[in-house]
Amino acid sequence: MKTRIVSFLGLSNRETPPYYDEVPYEIEVFSGGQRVRTAKTALKDVATVLATEDNNCSLLMLGTEQAKNRWFGQEGAFRLELQKGLAASPGGLSRNPMLGFQSIPEGTTREECWRIFTTLNHALQAEPLELSIPGDTTTQRESQEPTEIVLDITHGFRSAPFFAASVVAFQRSEQRRKGQNGPRFRIVYAHHEPWKYKEDPDGYTAPIWFLDDLIEVLDWNTAIDDLMRHGRADELERRVQAVHNRAARHARENQLNFPKLQQFGKAARDFADSLVTARIPETITERSEALKNAIASCRQDLVRHIPPLEPQLDHLQEKARALSAPTVVSREGIRASLELATLYLELQRYAEAAITLRETVVSACSVELTGNQALQPHHGGTSTRVRGNSGFQEERKHHEDHLWTDSAEDTEVVKQLRNLMRSIGDLRNDVEHGGFREMARGGSNIRGELQEKLNQFRKLSLSNTSNFASRGGVFLNLSNHPVSTWSQEQREAARALGLGEPADLEGGMPLVPPEADAGTVQALAQELAQRAAEQGARGAHVAGEFTLTLALVRALQTQGVRCFAATTRRDVEERPGADGGTEKAARFRFVRWREYL
Repeated sequence: MKTRIVSFLGLSNRETPPYYDEVPYEIEVFSGGQRVRTAKTALKDVATVLATEDNNCSLLMLGTEQAKNRWFGQEGAFRLELQKGLAASPGGLSRNPMLGFQSIPEGTTREECWRIFTTLNHALQAEPLELSIPGDTTTQRESQEPTEIVLDITHGFRSAPFFAASVVAFQRSEQRRKGQNGPRFRIVYAHHEPWKYKEDPDGYTAPIWFLDDLIEVLDWNTAIDDLMRHGRADELERRVQAVHNRAARHARENQLNFPKLQQFGKAARDFADSLVTARIPETITERSEALKNAIASCRQDLVRHIPPLEPQLDHLQEKARALSAPTVVSREGIRASLELATLYLELQRYAEAAITLRETVVSACSVELTGNQALQPHHGGTSTRVRGNSGFQEERKHHEDHLWTDSAEDTEVVKQLRNLMRSIGDLRNDVEHGGFREMARGGSNIRGELQEKLNQFRKLSLSNTSNFASRGGVFLNLSNHPVSTWSQEQREAARALGLGEPADLEGGMPLVPPEADAGTVQALAQELAQRAAEQGARGAHVAGEFTLTLALVRALQTQGVRCFAATTRRDVEERPGADGGTEKAARFRFVRWREYL
C-alpha cells in the first residue's frame, strides 16, 4: 500500500524550537486501525505518527511563506522535529518518508483562495507527485499512485480546513465522473487541549481522530442521489456491501446480531435495473415495494452507521411508495404509472417517459372498459413470472386496437384516451427514431409536449372512480374525532403531507360490536377501505378500536393509501380546587403525524 500524508505547517507563538508543546498522542481505536501511542512529540508532527504505519509513505507539507522560512530556514527545524517525531512513535526510526513542501497563500483575497484550492487539488490528486523541500535541490517522484491519501487538518491556517474538505469532495466527484475508484481519502485531526496538558503533563494524552465519516456521508448522499436522479445503483450497492462486511465482521467478533443491510443494497440494484430498462409492471408491483420495505427493514442499521442519511432515506422511501401499486391495470396502477412517468421526466429520460405514458393510456382504457375485471400482465424471468393472467396479452391487444377505432358507443373518457393515444403514440415514435423522421420535433418541444400530455392525463377520470391525479384526493379521517375538533396545527400538518385536504369519512365511522369475531372485523375493514377509495383517499388518519385499526391499515396500504397516527403530548395543569384541594386538568396537544410502516 502506498500512503500519501498531506499536512499543514503552522507557526505557533514561540520563537525557538520546540515551537509546540511536546505531548504524547494516541490514535483512537475507533479510527479503524491499530492503537498507536507515542512518547512526547510536538503537535506539528501528528503526521509523523501516521508515517510510522506505512513503510511506503510520502509526506507533503503545506504552509505559507512565513511557515516555510521558519521550518526550512538556516536552522533546518523541520528535519530535526521530524526525526524527533519519528523517534517518539513505535518503529518510527526505521521509517524514512519521502518529503515535500508546497507554499500556499494566506487566503486574504478571492484570488488567493483559488490558489489554495488549486494547490490542494494538486496535492490530493491520484497521480504520483514530484516532491521536494526548500533548500534541497533534489526532487523525488512517488513510485506509484497512492492507494490512500490522509489529510491532516490539525494546523490548517484560517480557512484551509474548509478548502481541504471542499477539495476532497471535488476529487471524489472527479473520480466518479471518470469511472475510477481512486485512492481512499481520510481526514485526521489531533485534538490537543493545552489546559488539560498543563493540569496533568504526565498523564495527559492527546487523541488523534480520523474523521472519515465526513467524507463517507458525502459519498453516501451522492450514491442515493445517483439512484434517484440518474437511475444508477452501482455505487450505492457497493457502499452497502462494504458497510455490511465491516458490520458483520464486528458482529461476528463480538457475538452480536448480524446487521440488516444487504437487503437494501439488493433492492436498490433491482429497482435501478428495472427503472432504467423501463420494466413498468415489474417496477410498480415488485421493485418499488421491495425497495420501500428494504428501507424500513434496514433503516436502523443504516442510520446507526451513517446518522445524517435519515432524511435522504425518508425521501427515497417516499419515492418508492409513490411508485408502488399491487396491480398495474387498475386505478392504483395507473396512479403509480403516472408517478413513474413523472420520475422519468425529472430524470430527463424522455424516451422512457413517452413509453410509460403510452402504455398507461392502454391500461386506463382497459380499466374503463372492464373495471375491476381487468387482466394483469406476466413479468419477470421464465422461472419467476408473477401476477399475470394467460389472457392478458390478447385482452390488451383488443383494448389497444379499440383506441384506434372510433365508436359512437364509447364513453367520454375513452374518447379522451383515444386522443391522448394518438398524440402520445406519435410523440413516442418521434423520440424512438432519434430525430430521423420527417418534420422531427426539437428536443425542447419533446420535453414540453410530454409534460403537457402528462398534465392532460392527470385530469381524466375513469367512470365511477376518482381521477388519475396523484396530487388530488383527500387525507381521510378514519377515527371518531371529527376534523372539526382538530387543532389548527393538526390540520396544517395534515395538509403539509401533500396527500389532500383533511376530510371525514362520508357516513362516519361505525362502532365495532364487542362480541364481533375477527372475521367480522376483517370484513368491516374491507368495506371501510372501499368507501375510502371511492372518496379518493390518498392518505388516512387511522385510529380507534385496536383490531379494526390494524385490519384497516393493512387494507388501505394494499390500495396504496398511506396511513398515519396522530402523536400528542399530555400537558397537565394544576390549580387550586373549590374545596381547598388541587385540581388537575389534562390537555392533549398535537405533535406530529407518524406513519404506519
